[in-house]
Amino acid sequence: MTALNAIYDEIKAIPANRLDELYQFIHSLTPAVKQQDKKFNARQREILSYAGALSSMSTEDYSDFAGELYKVRNTLFNRTVAL
Repeated sequence: MTALNAIYDEIKAIPANRLDELYQFIHSLTPAVKQQDKKFNARQREILSYAGALSSMSTEDYSDFAGELYKVRNTLFNRTVAL
């Protein structure tokens, strides 16, 4: 824990205009798997931002929408492709 405290003290001494550079350096030391997780989490947040977007639809409109969506998906993804 002593090394961590020493690192915190050093970071406090870095000028504010150089902190972005420090962040980029620290980020470059992060294992690739962890960096991918961050991208995945950002993607999850982006997708979740649409949560509730259809909540203002009436039940009838939503049923029509869901039925059309089902038909379109079946048409697009259940076709035979000759190779």
